[in-house]
Amino acid sequence: MAKFLVYFLLAIVVVAASSKVLSRKDARALGIVLPKGQKKVGSYCSEPKNIDLFISRIKNPEEAKDSAFLCAFVAFQKSEKKETKPYTKKNVNERFDYFKECIKSIRRINDEQNSWTAGITLFCDMSEEEKDARTGDLIFPEEGQEGRGNDDYETPDRIGGDDIALPPEHRDKPDY
Repeated sequence: MAKFLVYFLLAIVVVAASSKVLSRKDARALGIVLPKGQKKVGSYCSEPKNIDLFISRIKNPEEAKDSAFLCAFVAFQKSEKKETKPYTKKNVNERFDYFKECIKSIRRINDEQNSWTAGITLFCDMSEEEKDARTGDLIFPEEGQEGRGNDDYETPDRIGGDDIALPPEHRDKPDY
């Protein structure tokens, strides 16, 4: 309840501080590209520090309209977490779709468990191919595995100063 009250009060302050509406043209001048069908956005949405507040306002992400995600998407565009190239009219709708799916996933994860909290990352507006290019050949634990361990992989003490897990097919190859 206290967390809700803080978000509510913050929302009042944010709206009161800047109730200006940005047109598509005004938004573009700030480096913000609005998705198709969105003609304007509140200027307060361009504050990256409020992204968690905007996300918390989305009541049911699975059934929410695009407009419910707009403030969070605009704040993400202005945040330091966004690492993709600037949006264009050609790619903004695709990026918006990735972002909406990311928010839905975050909310699903956080609703299903409480041992950690999922949140916005640089991957929120990326395709699976772009995510794979960023993560390279990282080995993620399979479902049901605990910690870093995996019986199919050996971890040498030290190779080049880093711990490296080697798949079975590479165990007998020499170090280069």
